[in-house]
Amino acid sequence: NEGTHRHVLFVLNDNIADGRDISWIWDVDFEQAVNHTSTLVVAGSRALDLALRLKYAGVAQDKMITVTTAPLRAMKPDTSLAARKKRRAKNRNVKMLEEADQQPPLTEISHHYGIAEALDSAVRQTPVGETLFAVPTYTGLLEIQRELERRGLTPHYWEGRDN
Repeated sequence: NEGTHRHVLFVLNDNIADGRDISWIWDVDFEQAVNHTSTLVVAGSRALDLALRLKYAGVAQDKMITVTTAPLRAMKPDTSLAARKKRRAKNRNVKMLEEADQQPPLTEISHHYGIAEALDSAVRQTPVGETLFAVPTYTGLLEIQRELERRGLTPHYWEGRDN
């Protein structure tokens, strides 16, 4: 509907069943959706790729939540670098060692990831009575189904169909 703002959860995976090649996201006209979303959550194994595509489409980074499937290696504290700095400082001067210990971390590390967190974020942002639109790849759909089933919100997909 023209002028209607949607609440959207995108889940982009690149598992074998989904297809490994996600270059198609650059062919999708996401620019059409930019001014038609109220809330936007991006999740899945390729969430960062889709978030980048949406950024180029014109979605402000502060207007979307990106939930990865697991903690990113680059987000983990680099203890080897910190250890090297401390050794160098110790060799040079004890005062430098004390200063290195007092430096704050460069970034805040998020400990929330996975489809459950993505679903929680999307539901939290969707007002009561409004619809959350989930746009997943095949395995993303299976993950959402499994999570809703785990929460008791939907039956197992083949339950009751044998009658």
